[in-house]
Amino acid sequence: MLPISLSLTNFLSYRDAAPTLMLDNVHVACICGPNGNGKSALLDAITWALWGKARGQRQEQLLHHGQTEMSVELVFDVGSERYRVSRRYSQARRTPQSSLELAVQVADNEFRPITGDAIRATEAAIERLINMDYETFVNSAFLVQGRADQFTMATPSQRKEVLSKVLGLGVYDRLEERAKARRNDANARLSASAVVLDGLRERAARADETRAALQQAESDLAAASAAVASLTHRLDLLTKHVANLERRQAEGAGLQQQMERAQSRKAEAEAEAAQVERRIAQWRAAIARDDDIEQGFALLQQARERCSALNTAAQRTIALQQELAPLEKAITQARASLEADIAAQQQHISRELQPRALALPTIEQGLAGLASRAAAVEARSAEAAQATADHQQFTIEAQALRQENERLASLGKETKAKLELLDHEHSDSIACPLCASELGPDGINLIRTNYAEEIQAQRARYTEQQKSAEQLESRAEDAGKRAQQAQGEVDAERKRIDQERGKLTAQREEAERAAAQLEQASALLSETQHALAHEQYATDEQAAARRIRMQIGDLAFSAAALAEAEAEEDGLAAWEQEHQALTEARARLDDDESARERARVRAAEATRDLEHAAQARSAIEEELAELPSYVAQLAEVKLEQQTASANRDTLQSRKGSLMQQAEEIALAAAEMKETEKQRSLLTEEFSAYAEVALAFGKGGVQALLIEAAIPRLEDEANDLLMRMTDGRMSLRMQTQRERKGGNRDEAIETLEIVIADELGTRAYE
Repeated sequence: MLPISLSLTNFLSYRDAAPTLMLDNVHVACICGPNGNGKSALLDAITWALWGKARGQRQEQLLHHGQTEMSVELVFDVGSERYRVSRRYSQARRTPQSSLELAVQVADNEFRPITGDAIRATEAAIERLINMDYETFVNSAFLVQGRADQFTMATPSQRKEVLSKVLGLGVYDRLEERAKARRNDANARLSASAVVLDGLRERAARADETRAALQQAESDLAAASAAVASLTHRLDLLTKHVANLERRQAEGAGLQQQMERAQSRKAEAEAEAAQVERRIAQWRAAIARDDDIEQGFALLQQARERCSALNTAAQRTIALQQELAPLEKAITQARASLEADIAAQQQHISRELQPRALALPTIEQGLAGLASRAAAVEARSAEAAQATADHQQFTIEAQALRQENERLASLGKETKAKLELLDHEHSDSIACPLCASELGPDGINLIRTNYAEEIQAQRARYTEQQKSAEQLESRAEDAGKRAQQAQGEVDAERKRIDQERGKLTAQREEAERAAAQLEQASALLSETQHALAHEQYATDEQAAARRIRMQIGDLAFSAAALAEAEAEEDGLAAWEQEHQALTEARARLDDDESARERARVRAAEATRDLEHAAQARSAIEEELAELPSYVAQLAEVKLEQQTASANRDTLQSRKGSLMQQAEEIALAAAEMKETEKQRSLLTEEFSAYAEVALAFGKGGVQALLIEAAIPRLEDEANDLLMRMTDGRMSLRMQTQRERKGGNRDEAIETLEIVIADELGTRAYE
């Protein structure tokens, strides 16, 4: 695998502006730089892109601080093909998301995706492409930072596994697995065919027994078929005779029903004639009392007319009373409304308007008091302004002294430098710094004395001004605190005065409005009380109510008179029913006499029909005397026929089963030969794949390849050790060792390294 280009985004120390690292045509490279600049991060990016691992860190630890997404894209060559792998990780959502894409180049700058269904499938495809997993990579081609001793710390068997992967022997492991799988499949098919072959042999052994049973079944079936045919003919004759007798039985049942219907018609006709006879007697009795019934019915009509007139007056009175009720309700509501208005106006005046109007003088006094408080606040504001001015003045003076001290400090440093210059001169005479004339020892001492006195004076003045500046700053701080406190009190008092003035102003306006409303409300209350006293409300309703009361008086309705008329009507009510009976008797007497004659004729006809049906039924009952014996014979023959048919069907089924068995035995014999032939081929296939699996295993081709590579590895390593140790150190590799206490013919696959030097021979560990 040869890396071609590497692109990183938000991976470890690299942000999104990192340029693409181009590795094409680079054979040997050195990456150098200070710690933390991202040298190892480039190699970590390659291992993370290919295998999702980087120095044992979790994915979220590889993400650049403060970012939510990272990605690495690696383009690499394997043989003559070029591939591109892109791995991404995101914490933008509640659940972290990962993705891995693999593509192969099909043209310039054009890649075709070959990504698997899942990340694990894609990672497996990458390992197959480069023929190396992460553990092999970090134990052979790449020493991870901080893990250079990983190969040393590995066990001998682990070292040999790494060597196998480096030599690409994994392909033989896969071939061994495929050979074992096919060997196992052939063995499973051999086991299955053995079971099948045993069954086929068992079935073929029953061929003679099956042929004898088939011949006996055919003979029994012919006899059973003849018995069924004879019983079927006899059953048909009995069935027809019984059916004829059953039809006659049905005719007898029909005659019985005719007799029952004739008897029913006779009873109905006789009952109808008796009922009509009774009605005729009632009609004739009513016609005999026709004069009394007519007179009583006339009296009933007169009583009903009187009740009708009184009911009309009652209904009219009720209608007028219903018309009067809403008028009286409206009058009552109007009076109650006036009374409620008066009570509400009185309550409004006494509880709201009068108290607010009477509070006006008190509010005026409160506003006058606020004016005096405002004057006091202005005086306190002047004090705050003076304190602020003092704070500013003291601050300015202190700053001036501080600036002067800075100037003195600078002058002092210059003077001290001049004095140090004189002290460093070791000659007896120097040039004057002002006039350039030679100065003797006395002149030098005089200048030194003057400089020292000047420095002392500057220090005294500096100390005095420092003290004055501190005092001024303290006074400025006090003045500032006083100004801040006074201004705070002034602002708070002004705010309170403004709030109270606004509140009192609103109360004064409300009191003035209340005084004006009080005068209007008092006048309105007087008007409302006058209207209530003189009944000046609902005038139209009161006039209409007076007219209705006069109409009710004119009707002069009496409930007692109505009750007396209704009692008289109830006493005469019986004549109405008798009058109706008289009317019905006159209308129906002739019709009922004709109906009585018709009913008597129908009763005579029903009697004749009943006698005829009884005679026919007696003749049928004589014919049906033999029916039970024929039915018993039919049941017996039918049972025999069913038994014979069942026996015939059983024999038929057995014959078919035996014929099928014979066919299956013939097929089993042919299949047995074919199975034995296939088992021979499977045995050869099993042996071949077993030998192939052994050849591709650890002790076969792989061991031969490792044994061939070991001498070359030893030569290369010993050549390097000879050069590095001047021939004092060498090594030897052992790929197998004997088992302890076990079968000594079976060696253990290992990779032990033995070191030899002037101290002796010892293990690599």
